[in-house]
Order: sequence, then C-alpha cells, then structure tokens
Amino acid sequence: MDDVRAALEPFAEIARRLGWDRLDDDDMALGDHVVEAPADDIAPGATYCLMVGAFRRAARLLDELEVIGTRAVKLAGDYTFEGEVRAVVFKKSGAVRYVVEDDRGLLLIMNAEQIGFIDELLDKLPVITKEDGEP
Repeated sequence: MDDVRAALEPFAEIARRLGWDRLDDDDMALGDHVVEAPADDIAPGATYCLMVGAFRRAARLLDELEVIGTRAVKLAGDYTFEGEVRAVVFKKSGAVRYVVEDDRGLLLIMNAEQIGFIDELLDKLPVITKEDGEP
C-alpha cells in the first residue's frame, strides 16, 4: 500500500495545487490534456497523454485509501453491521463504495451515505464533565 501512495502522491499534489481535485464529475476540463510525451516505443509519432481527470483520480484515490483499516458501522437500515474497511472501490460513474468486513469475515459494500467511521463518530460525541452532571 505504501508503494501505491508513493506513486500517487505527486499526481495528487498537482491536482490539489491546481484545484483539479474540486472539479465536478461532468466538468469538461477533466478531458484536457496537460502532459504529453513522445511514445515512439509504442508506434512512430505516438504520444503518451495525461489528462486533468487522471490527476483528479489520483487525488481522490489517495484520499480514500486513508480509510482502509479503519473501523466502520452501517448508519441506517433494518440491520446493524460493524467491521473494518478493507477496500475502496470507484464505480464507472465515479461513485465511491466501501467494502467492510465484519468479525465473521462477511463483506458488505456501502456507499458514503450508509457508512460511518467509528473514530469520527466518537469525536462528535459530547464530553460530559462533572459540572455537566453525575459522573
């Protein structure tokens, strides 16, 4: 995982500095070519091209990878589910899905509205002091 982060970080940093990480999914700028290099090893006159969208994907992926290994809970629905985030998946549409594994080895795929990261939820709980009420 460290190798993936190391490879993505320079691209993600460029996206953040230039604001490309904040572009909407349907923004036409995502298709703009920003880096072109000769690719004569593929074919005479061929060119490698990197688009704004590639830099944006690197930034998004790097941000999402940070949650792998964290504890999560299903926030809504008819049943409860708690486990560890094992993977982050991007659908073709760009939507993010989280794969969470519970203690039994059962996997559940959740979207951003369904998942709650336990550390973040705990941080939002009010702290009760002796002045607030009974210990």
